[in-house]
Amino acid sequence: MIVICRIIFLPLHRLFIALNALFIWVMIVISLIVSVKAKNATKAAVKWNEIPADGYEIFMAQGKTGKYKKVKTITKGETVSYTKSSLKAGNTYYFYIKAYKTVGDAKIYGGTSNVKTVSIK
Repeated sequence: MIVICRIIFLPLHRLFIALNALFIWVMIVISLIVSVKAKNATKAAVKWNEIPADGYEIFMAQGKTGKYKKVKTITKGETVSYTKSSLKAGNTYYFYIKAYKTVGDAKIYGGTSNVKTVSIK
């Protein structure tokens, strides 16, 4: 009977921790991206505010109707910028960020940041 209780309650405890962390993250990550600026004809710099995160995932789409793809996972929470290269002049790119905390073996994501655009000339 004791073994059964351990199997049942351990996952519930982890679920409680994860849900608590998720609630906090949804409240924190509302306006994460500060700026996206073209550095030259092939690069754009994305900058954001530091929050108490374990890391960030950066997503990008080409054009207003483009599909977003994850372009970078940053594993250091204190990192607050990323430069995307291999962009093409004449295109507009859209970026957003998701911050995450690691709880056990799982990543708990905050809300999606605001979307910022940059036109490469």
